[in-house]
Amino acid sequence: MSYLKNADEIAVPIEDIAILPNLIEKDWTYPGDIIIFAHSAETINWDKIDIYKDVFNIYIAIERFTYYGIIKDHGYKFFWSYPITSFWELNRALDAGVS
Repeated sequence: MSYLKNADEIAVPIEDIAILPNLIEKDWTYPGDIIIFAHSAETINWDKIDIYKDVFNIYIAIERFTYYGIIKDHGYKFFWSYPITSFWELNRALDAGVS
């Protein structure tokens, strides 16, 4: 798996977070970012993700804007996995503190 050492980011569906231990290599100095794609922040098992907080930079990609509060409460950075297509969505995103 030496090719993983060159990756800037690795995307993992929430259903597959059990593979995270397999992504940790002994001589990695910076493993990059892990992006976890989740359909619903309400169903994320935060205990399973929190184990890796000190190893990876974890971002949560969500499908619905309404979940951003849950993710922020757990201390993770996040983004939407779809493009913003209206001023209403843009204004809500700006109010949530995106850059």
